Amino acid sequence: MMKSNLPVLALWLMAALLSSCMSYKPASTKGPGTAYELFPLGDAGMQYFIKPMRFKAQEGRQLLADITFRHRPPLSGLATVNFTLESREAMSALTGMAISNGQETLVLQDIRPMFTRVNKQQHRYRYTSTASLPELLGLFVRPDWTWRQNPETNTIRYVATPRTRKVLLTLQRNMAVLD
Repeated sequence: MMKSNLPVLALWLMAALLSSCMSYKPASTKGPGTAYELFPLGDAGMQYFIKPMRFKAQEGRQLLADITFRHRPPLSGLATVNFTLESREAMSALTGMAISNGQETLVLQDIRPMFTRVNKQQHRYRYTSTASLPELLGLFVRPDWTWRQNPETNTIRYVATPRTRKVLLTLQRNMAVLD
């Protein structure tokens, strides 16, 4: 009788070992309209991931931006701002990037390239930067965001798509409660 249970027990142990090796993703909570996700961090507060927002410029260029930050009162710290520039043709060197809501402007500092992908149809340039969290959240007061590539020469201006404007309105309502 004991011999017949041995294969079943071995399979159970194997399954338990394999499942313990799987990666663990902390549970998240989707924000309203799935504009962002929240990750509880216990005593460390809450991590916010604002999903990619699309901004368009002339000649088929576009910018996709996502933002990650951790919040725990009092409001302080840095946010990570990642963005992808897409174009049908090669772009000139990136010397700076600024985000404006029509009243306030935030100039991104220490922009670092992450990768470049080029194929016959599309050039993609991915960058990362950090920004002061209080200053970045100050932009959410208005949903009229624009991004300016190489702002010292005002080379390219990216404007929020209608969908992104709706997302920014949602974020405006929900980020106002952060202190």
